[in-house]
Amino acid sequence: STLRSTRRQRQMCIRDSTLLDDGIGAPAEPSFSKNGSILYSKAIGGKPGFNAYGLFVVNNKGENIKFISKNLDRNIVDHIWVSNNEFLVAAPDGTNVSLWRGTLSGTFEKLETNNVIPSIGRTVKPLLNHLDVGPSGEITFIGATSQEASELYFMEDSQSPPEKITSFNESLSKLNLGKVESIDWKSEDGFDADGVITYPPGFSMDKKYPLVLYIHGGPMGFSSQSFNFFAQALAAEGWVVFEPNYRGSNNLGNAYQSAVINDAGEGPGKDVMAGIDKIKKMGFVDEDKIAVSGWSYGGFMTVWLTSHYQDWKVAVAGAAVTDWFDWYSTADLNLWSGLGLGGSPWLNNNAKKYRRQSPITYAHQIKTPTLIMSNTLDPRVSVSQSFKLFHNLKDNGVKTKFIAYPIPGHFPQDPVHTKDVYKRWIKWIKEHL
Repeated sequence: STLRSTRRQRQMCIRDSTLLDDGIGAPAEPSFSKNGSILYSKAIGGKPGFNAYGLFVVNNKGENIKFISKNLDRNIVDHIWVSNNEFLVAAPDGTNVSLWRGTLSGTFEKLETNNVIPSIGRTVKPLLNHLDVGPSGEITFIGATSQEASELYFMEDSQSPPEKITSFNESLSKLNLGKVESIDWKSEDGFDADGVITYPPGFSMDKKYPLVLYIHGGPMGFSSQSFNFFAQALAAEGWVVFEPNYRGSNNLGNAYQSAVINDAGEGPGKDVMAGIDKIKKMGFVDEDKIAVSGWSYGGFMTVWLTSHYQDWKVAVAGAAVTDWFDWYSTADLNLWSGLGLGGSPWLNNNAKKYRRQSPITYAHQIKTPTLIMSNTLDPRVSVSQSFKLFHNLKDNGVKTKFIAYPIPGHFPQDPVHTKDVYKRWIKWIKEHL
């Protein structure tokens, strides 16, 4: 009887549901106005992740879908209503995160946040946990600067400067931190690329410093000038830290983000190397002491770079994607790789694309001492990919060390293992620079 009742309720829910958007792409993060309009994000080219997310509006009957962010070429996920016609959006914007006040007619006005960089992301769906709007247009958000860790900020309205109203992380902000600045350059293919440099405390233009690359994952992530604990920890060792936003990063519009389709490593690698060349010309880099490191897609880029360029002194590859066949066969997001590599590797001639764009194909060319780290129960990048890299380097006589943590998750979630990862990361680089 209970089972039949549950089945009837489920059938009623299905009959009463309304399909709001059945177009190409994956609608995400809906938010509802008081009059029933629904804002949501969706990949504007039909390939979630590879294409930037645009902002759409639809009524609660699934009628009159309208793409309203055509004039704002940014990856928009975070949004919240201000009134029945206006809303706030937050999105990566170069090496910052910007806020815009938008209208349903498609106009957007950027807010001035005075170098305070809002946090983005949602953990309590469907509400924005980093951004909120009061009944009279007041704005609160979690934000940080390059020298101050995350705090809560308040704006009386969209024209007011943000005011810091908490001091939870004041002790971190009082540390002797390195200066952080943005850098931009022209890529080999004509893209306007950018990244972030963190200088060691007491930096002097008259000295030469090791250069350590700390490459973000994703690839649809980005590095900003916001407070970055690990970048500062690396800089505290006396190293200049470079965080490049290579193509595929989600901070410079759809063309840059989608340029990684069918170009997983070669194009992004050129972007990174062009950024290094720009920094070298600034005159403070010890060119015999350059390290490359990263986690996830940052690990992928580390292996790609060390297998294609030979100027590295040391490398750290965490949870590195080394073999796209393994990804497609075992990852929790396995179909995602197919969006960027022409579909399944088992159809047509796609296997050639997967092999050509997998760093493991070229790993026999690596000469750089490499620390490999991975969680054995990682659902995103299977530990098999790190095992392959370890045996490849070992068999080719390259100095390597493999640390496998017997825990779940794509990156350690507990403080003990997290601390161990960062300590080993820094120690390995220090031993080889």
